[in-house]
Amino acid sequence: MMPMEESVRSALIAYCRMDADNAADCDLLEDLYWDAVSFLEEAGVPMPPDDTPRRAKYDLCVKAIVLENYDNRGATSDKSFAVNPAFRNRINQLKLTAAESYEE
Repeated sequence: MMPMEESVRSALIAYCRMDADNAADCDLLEDLYWDAVSFLEEAGVPMPPDDTPRRAKYDLCVKAIVLENYDNRGATSDKSFAVNPAFRNRINQLKLTAAESYEE
């Protein structure tokens, strides 16, 4: 597994409103990030090229997954991304446009 880029780490810390001085949470953040990337890849959403509109959409999905897993670590909830229409629509759009995005 590649180390997470510092710019990605900083963006996730800000998005999750974490204390950057908490080393344990920052280590967990890296696991949550790679879990989110893997989840999207296995769902049929590969990581788009940098500096594209699709990448911004993809990064927002990753951040949402990381935050959800960070906030609910160890807890169970009846809320999930499966019933979040905004998240589900974004994932579906990324999946449906994956093949055409590399023709840009």
